[in-house]
Amino acid sequence: MKASKCLEYKTDKVNFYFREALLLDSDSLWVCLLVFEMCKMRIADKISDVTQRLEKGKNDEIIPPAVAIFFPSKQEIQQKSKATLVCLASGFYPDHLTLVWRVNGAQRTEGVGTDESSTRNGSTYSLTSRLRMPAWEWFNPLNRFECIANFFQNGTTQSVKKFIYGDAESYMRYGNSLKLTYLILCGKALVYAVLVSGLVWTAKVEHSDTWGYSLTLYSCANQQLHFGVGTVLKVIGKNDEIIPPAVAIFFPSKQEIQQKSKATLVCLASGFYPDHLTLVWRVNGAQRTEGVGTDESSTRNGSTYSLTSRLRMPAWEWFNPLNRFECIANFFQNGTTQSVKKFIYGDAESYMRYGNSLKLTYLILCGKALVYAVLVSGLVWTAKSQQQRKISLKASTENGTSERELVMCQNLLENIS
Repeated sequence: MKASKCLEYKTDKVNFYFREALLLDSDSLWVCLLVFEMCKMRIADKISDVTQRLEKGKNDEIIPPAVAIFFPSKQEIQQKSKATLVCLASGFYPDHLTLVWRVNGAQRTEGVGTDESSTRNGSTYSLTSRLRMPAWEWFNPLNRFECIANFFQNGTTQSVKKFIYGDAESYMRYGNSLKLTYLILCGKALVYAVLVSGLVWTAKVEHSDTWGYSLTLYSCANQQLHFGVGTVLKVIGKNDEIIPPAVAIFFPSKQEIQQKSKATLVCLASGFYPDHLTLVWRVNGAQRTEGVGTDESSTRNGSTYSLTSRLRMPAWEWFNPLNRFECIANFFQNGTTQSVKKFIYGDAESYMRYGNSLKLTYLILCGKALVYAVLVSGLVWTAKSQQQRKISLKASTENGTSERELVMCQNLLENIS
């Protein structure tokens, strides 16, 4: 019996066909049945795997991000005549998200720097992007700066947008603060000149000397003041309260660990005032500078500031539960340097989960290989048995022919004699 289609297996959703040009007879019909059983096993495995993935996907909720734009740092504007906007997308899941900057409706790529990968914070993720521009562009109140977070949901690309306009008021405040500082310094110089003049007059110094000395000091009020490079003047009023920072450490990204075998911790100091603050990393009590990257300046968020620092290390160092990673925020208060500390330990549980998943995958592959080996061995053994039977039958036939010839020869000899 000839057949071009050995079997056909159908389900409600999937059709599987196995076609093979075979010469089938009653003795080899079991081959088709065996292949049928193999197909059923493979189909059942596929359907079970797909069902598990679908059931798992039902429980994963896609969480859109919350987008916020932080204002530039006064220090950066004053020292470098540059303004950097920071866009923070936080609280989203999963970690696939892109950030795009638009200025007056046109996409901006020059001066844009975005983190390589999202940062995990518990069950959600966060991502930051920075847009650096000349200070004059930020001081134009007609310029519209927009940050767009794009993510995939319900089969389409969704967007969450946040925008702000250039801050002309900051430019006015900046100019007024310089004028106020200049007037205060000149006023102090004038007061000192008057006091010295009074002391000199009281001591009955000669009129000419007194006048010349007073005139020299008084002339400071009419001279322009110059500050050296790197000088920072911060005037804090009586009602300005020094606010200490809140420090948090974010865990590394799984994607970075799997793809690059690297782990990056992110330290965020937020909600502090004024903007003078430094971040230091310590690993097991020793200060770490290698692999550390800290923002050049603090970012303003309303009336307070924030600052981030990143510590990158090999993945094996993060997987050691004995390693202690500490982020220290140092700031000045009440005449002394104060510190706020936050620390975490290496995550051995993530390493165990990663290793167990590899072991499970290895065992599944080995199990499948063993099943295939047993089935192939059975097929080979059966084929050999059939071949041996055919050889035995042929040998038996040949032996029967030889015996008949021998009997005929004996009969012939008897007739001759």
